[in-house]
Amino acid sequence: MRRRVAAAVLCCALSVNALARDRSTALGWDELGAAVNGKTFYTVLQDGTRVDGRAIAVQPEGLRTTVRKSTNPAYAKSKEVVLPRESLSAIQVQHRGWKWKVLIPIAGFFAGAVIGGLIGTAADHKSCFIICDGTAIGVLVGGAGGVGLGLWAGHQADRQYTTITIKR
Repeated sequence: MRRRVAAAVLCCALSVNALARDRSTALGWDELGAAVNGKTFYTVLQDGTRVDGRAIAVQPEGLRTTVRKSTNPAYAKSKEVVLPRESLSAIQVQHRGWKWKVLIPIAGFFAGAVIGGLIGTAADHKSCFIICDGTAIGVLVGGAGGVGLGLWAGHQADRQYTTITIKR
């Protein structure tokens, strides 16, 4: 029984990334502003530098960015930089959804409550009228655990990326 539950939890955890959809598109420099302004992104520049940040504005000379992380110490020390237009070839823009953040915790509550109730009943070997102490504790702990795992899984599943290739 424990192996089956562990296998089911592992399968659900591994399949969460399959819910996230990645998209690709190609845009010209003039169209890039509407797609990236105000959004979180990451990119790898032509020199191999990885930059994570939030796009502020697309300017003729480059992409004005608030840098969160960078492999280049010059970018990492400054809060706001302009990434040169010539060094950008593709940008990964992150989007956050809401659907799986709501649905998976609800399903996790019910699944966790049922599994917790079954485990609690098996652990409490008394014969009870309607519900035993072990079953009640199992339902509460299982439901709470299911919600916690559901929140994490929903957060992971709603993380989506769009790869934007910049047309020259």
